[in-house]
Amino acid sequence: MVNSLDVTTSKVWRRFMTGVLAFALVIGLVLVLQGDRSPRTRSTPHPSTMPACHPSQMSVSLVLPRAPYSPNRGFHATVWYANAGATCYVSPDNLMYEAVSGPKHTVVGSSLSGTVAYQSFILQHGQRAYAAITISSITTPAFKQLVRTHGGSCTPKLADAIVLLGLGANWPPKYFALPEKVPVCTTDYFNVAGNVIAKKLTPAEADQATIKAAVTSLQDFLNLWSAEGFAAATTQFHVPSSRVMNAYKLQRGVVTSWRQVAWTSSNRFTLLVSIDLHFSGSSGPWNDGGNDRYVTFYRSSSSSAWRMSINSGL
Repeated sequence: MVNSLDVTTSKVWRRFMTGVLAFALVIGLVLVLQGDRSPRTRSTPHPSTMPACHPSQMSVSLVLPRAPYSPNRGFHATVWYANAGATCYVSPDNLMYEAVSGPKHTVVGSSLSGTVAYQSFILQHGQRAYAAITISSITTPAFKQLVRTHGGSCTPKLADAIVLLGLGANWPPKYFALPEKVPVCTTDYFNVAGNVIAKKLTPAEADQATIKAAVTSLQDFLNLWSAEGFAAATTQFHVPSSRVMNAYKLQRGVVTSWRQVAWTSSNRFTLLVSIDLHFSGSSGPWNDGGNDRYVTFYRSSSSSAWRMSINSGL
């Protein structure tokens, strides 16, 4: 004979478990839906998949300093390109422009194209690229000494405007009048120059570019260690070290990844770097293979070479 209390308890227990399972399913569904709404990382598109920037979508401006020209400093300005259209790519080169004179825009001197192939970059809507232009002074003692040493002459003519030749073939020329006439060499010397066109970076992009440049210096250090020894590498790259490290012969070293762990400024920060090292003989405090080391990069200014403090384990 079944006890009525047992039957009642069993029914209550089944109802309780059914409720628990239903609640768990609901919670699980909510979590899945919430997870589905989380942002997804997207890889950066390659320039080759983008159309080239077209003149019609780019606004061009010339920004002059407050004192645009003086005989001692020469002439300096910045050309800005702003993308007012869809995402596109730029194949950078030295900014090409002509220094011109008179109502017919007679060419007095031209900037020269670069000899290096630079990596293309993408400009999204609203992003900008820029390049500096310079017409160097021909009245400085340094320039006069150059003429005395190498002979020849400058034979200057005055330019009253510049004509930009664009970011690529078939770009229409863009005329900008200069606030003052500037002397331009026309014979043996060139004093007209355009810098490489570069993308204006956001602060976060600038920081990442700084880190990448520092990591490149670390890779160069490993390359020199492999080729000429640890002592030569530490001397050239100003890396503090123990003399014991000179005994370890590196065959090959490659930086495989890195992660930022401390940031004081763009001139001083620490990364946790993964390095793949292979030695000829003993590896000492290093693994023959994967290594993780804290590396502090520091320099006195943005134009100075990187110095590195590497935790070698010694």
